Amino acid sequence: MDKEKLEELSKKEYNCSQTVFAYFADDLGMDEELAMKTATAFERGMFKSETCGSLTGAYMALGLKYGSTDFEKKLNLQEMVHKLDAEFEQRNKSKKCIKLLGVNVNTEEGMNESLEKDLLASVCGVCISSAIEITEKIMEEYDADEK
Repeated sequence: MDKEKLEELSKKEYNCSQTVFAYFADDLGMDEELAMKTATAFERGMFKSETCGSLTGAYMALGLKYGSTDFEKKLNLQEMVHKLDAEFEQRNKSKKCIKLLGVNVNTEEGMNESLEKDLLASVCGVCISSAIEITEKIMEEYDADEK
């Protein structure tokens, strides 16, 4: 993982989904601003405290790199997503934003509590890093198998 690149993205105060997707975007032929716009609606568990935005950003990166209309390639992508989900959940104990943070950041009360406890920096930072690490590993493994 390119820690300098991640640190630069973190300074821009993108949400978790934007940070993960933008991390991969340039290498996948998409400019950072378009990636940021694309991922905007996936933060805070898609505004429902559901699937962690770090994961949705990673899904978009995998889709951008390996997405296809070919059925076999779709199956390969599905396998990658399942592998990402399993390892992310193993590392972080959940895939759901509300369980990861322990508060519902889609309410004023929950957002205030998360800010008081600095959860967005601590918990979300770990989720962002793990989503990037796992996605890079999956991409490396898949690309090596394709050679």
